[in-house]
Formats: sequence, C-alpha cells, structure tokens
Amino acid sequence: MFDVLHDAPDPLGLLTAAHDALAPSHGVLLVLESSSAPAPEDNVGPQGQILYGTSTLFCVPTALAHGGPAMGTLGLPPGTLDSLAARAGFASTVELPAQHPFNALYAVRP
Repeated sequence: MFDVLHDAPDPLGLLTAAHDALAPSHGVLLVLESSSAPAPEDNVGPQGQILYGTSTLFCVPTALAHGGPAMGTLGLPPGTLDSLAARAGFASTVELPAQHPFNALYAVRP
C-alpha cells in the first residue's frame, strides 16, 4: 500500500482485508506513507507545507466524499499506523529504512 492508506474511505477495513489475505501465508504488507510526527504542530517546514497543502486540496476532500476519516498525508505517524494495524489483526509493524526524507516505509506482519 503505497500512499493509499491515508486516502482510504475505510482504512481499518482495508488493513483487515490485507491481514486476512496474508495471514495464511505469513506474508508481509509493505506500507509507504508520508513521514510524520504524532503532533500536527511538529510537522513544520517545507515538507509540512507541501504535505498539508496536498491534504487540504486532495486527500481530505477525497476521503470525506467517500465517508472516510480524512487522515491526510500526515495522518499516519508510526504509532497511529501500529494501532490501526493491531486492530486489523496484525502482530507487528516495523519501520524500515527509507531512502527519501518525505517517506516512511513499514513492514506489517500478521
């Protein structure tokens, strides 16, 4: 799931479906989201400006139009993703090294 989970109308449902598909094979789900801090006020500087602008103009209206939670591009910091994945049945979420300062890459395992 590359830059898709924060836009999903039902992120928990999407993760649950992925978990159910991967669990029998003990597969791994790769999730790429924007690198973000848990507190919105900590997402500052050029990165925050670009990503909050993108959220305002695309991500949030798209999610809201489909009844989603409107997380936005900075709405899935590590703790939030870990909690959401655990609710979907995943056992672990590990952040992997990413080669780009805007991105966070996670291995999510059943």
